[in-house]
Amino acid sequence: MKIHYASLMAATVLMVLLSGSENSSAVESGTTVSKAAPDRAATASGELEAVAKRMHETSMQMQADLRKARARLVLQQEAERKKEAEQAQQQAARDAAQLAAIKNAKERQAAEAAQAQARQVAAERAAKAERERQAALEAQRALELKVAKEKAAKPAKGGVQQGEEVKLGVDL
Repeated sequence: MKIHYASLMAATVLMVLLSGSENSSAVESGTTVSKAAPDRAATASGELEAVAKRMHETSMQMQADLRKARARLVLQQEAERKKEAEQAQQQAARDAAQLAAIKNAKERQAAEAAQAQARQVAAERAAKAERERQAALEAQRALELKVAKEKAAKPAKGGVQQGEEVKLGVDL
């Protein structure tokens, strides 16, 4: 509405200026305003109405263009927001995948460490068992050797014992 009042105001100013310029040109030439002046005023009034109409149409067109520009801007902003939301969603998906990969890597490392520790414990147990087996074998060998020495040291039933003199069939 304000544009409409502005166009009417501009038309009125133009009418005043045009009518004033006609009177000033008549005064300069030394003639007075004649009967043709009302015709000119009517023509000027018609021209002013045409100018006012064109100004009104122009303002209406400008308003329509402004509405279209606002609508385009709103659509563009919505498209930008949608694009940003999609990008944020994609980034969140990438971040989630990256976190899952890191979690899987940590779990895999923990499992490998547990396996390595289990292998080490098993190796230590096997080494301990082997040492115990070797010690048992050595103890058994030592026992067998002792038994063999003791057997060897005992005289056989008719045999000579150590420390005894052997008597040969002669008495003296």
